[in-house]
Amino acid sequence: MPATATTVMLTATIVVAVLIALMLRRQWQALAAAPHRGDARILAEHVVDKVSTHDADGAFRYVSSVFAGLVGEYPGTLVGKHPRDYAHPSDVAALDALWKRAIDMGGAPTLATWRCRRHDGEFTWLETTARRTAGDTAELGALVCVSRDVTERKQIEDALRDSEQRFRSTLEAVRLVAIGLDPQGRVTFCNDALAVLTGWSRTELIGENWFDRCVPPGDPARDLFYDHILRGDVPTKYENEILCRDGSRRMIEWDTTMLRSPSGDILGVASLGADVTERKKYEAKILQARDDAEAASRAKSDFLSRMSHELRTPLNSVIGFANVMRKNKGGRLTADDVAYLDRIIANGQHLLMLVNNVLDIAKVEAGRLTVTQGLVAVDQLVRDVVAQLEGQPREAGVELRAEVPDETVPIETDGVLLRQVIINLTSNALRFTHTGSVVVIASADENGRPTRIAVHDTGIGIPPERQAAIFEPFEQANPETHKSYGGTGLGLAISKAICDALGFGLTVESTVAEGSTFTIDLTKARLRAVQLT
Repeated sequence: MPATATTVMLTATIVVAVLIALMLRRQWQALAAAPHRGDARILAEHVVDKVSTHDADGAFRYVSSVFAGLVGEYPGTLVGKHPRDYAHPSDVAALDALWKRAIDMGGAPTLATWRCRRHDGEFTWLETTARRTAGDTAELGALVCVSRDVTERKQIEDALRDSEQRFRSTLEAVRLVAIGLDPQGRVTFCNDALAVLTGWSRTELIGENWFDRCVPPGDPARDLFYDHILRGDVPTKYENEILCRDGSRRMIEWDTTMLRSPSGDILGVASLGADVTERKKYEAKILQARDDAEAASRAKSDFLSRMSHELRTPLNSVIGFANVMRKNKGGRLTADDVAYLDRIIANGQHLLMLVNNVLDIAKVEAGRLTVTQGLVAVDQLVRDVVAQLEGQPREAGVELRAEVPDETVPIETDGVLLRQVIINLTSNALRFTHTGSVVVIASADENGRPTRIAVHDTGIGIPPERQAAIFEPFEQANPETHKSYGGTGLGLAISKAICDALGFGLTVESTVAEGSTFTIDLTKARLRAVQLT
């Protein structure tokens, strides 16, 4: 390094050191001359809060750099100005009152909260504590103030206040009753809806013991509250009666929340309640009506069952004796006599079928349908039913046939009841088919397990709006059906009930004038068995 450069740097360092020494000496002399004032200024410049001193009327005597930075000015330029120049117009009176109180109260501190305009034009909430200066610090000014930014706190307070107001407004607007109780059961809050319901004014309720005033003696809600409140586990939902001023009682369904302090102490409960008195009365009437209807249904089913048994005995005798006479072993019957006997037998069998249907539907409604499980070969069952119905009267040219897989595995079900369903469906199909065919189709999965049995016909079909109704007792596709084809409308209802009891599904797809397909879904029983296990 050149010697000239080194000499210049040393000279500059010596000059700076001399200047710093002179400045430190001057500051020391100033502090020695006014120790209190100097100490106060040093402290004021190093605290986060905004420090200022004022004349008796509030004009600035000293402003810390933190305060000056807030309003966007240098500390020196604020001296002689007044805080009201930076205050929100609505807060000027609060500041004037602050100075007066501070002077009047001697050395006691006084407080005011006001909005101060920042350098960007927005307002900041300040909480200012003012104190009159003592005699030995009078040179600082008549008043010393410390101001703290409380904007965030005010926003939280305002939000809480708005939330509480909205909450109270909501409680007053809704039809629910609302109440607050302390741990002793005294009312701390109630809304107008509760006052109107009970007949007691809010003034009469607040401070009173809720259970002594509005809960009937012996109501379990009293013990429920006192036994659980100190443990903090009062049930969140319960019902109880309340006693109104006029002596009437109302059933209330409560939704309760525990109230706790920040430290976890139990403050009480807050509850919202719905008046369910009318609903309870309606439910009681519904239950009574249901019980009455069930009793009437049982009585009807018992009557039908007894009458069906009583009718079947003489009918079997009539049919049996008619068959004996029909054989004409003595050869004394004329052709007309035989024709009359054929008519007696046919009508007797028809009547017996009706009685059996009535007995079956009575068993279903009374819940007395007995299901006996066993292994059933569906393919053979379908063949047997088709063979059994081959001789049933039908229109000339209508074909009846069965379509079954080559090999199927047996399923566990009630073969007698399943046979009855297939016979009902196939007999119906033959009765309503004039041309074409009736086909009973059994389907199976890849393992040979039967999945469905379908009875397909090319008959008159069923209108879409009647396809659900035909499974109800005494219902048919349309009023003309009974006139043209007869029947009671019980066969499909019985078939549907039997399928439900066996765990099968029974559905229909039909197009008017093209035909119908009734399908017994055998897979539903398998699904139900899986769910039960």
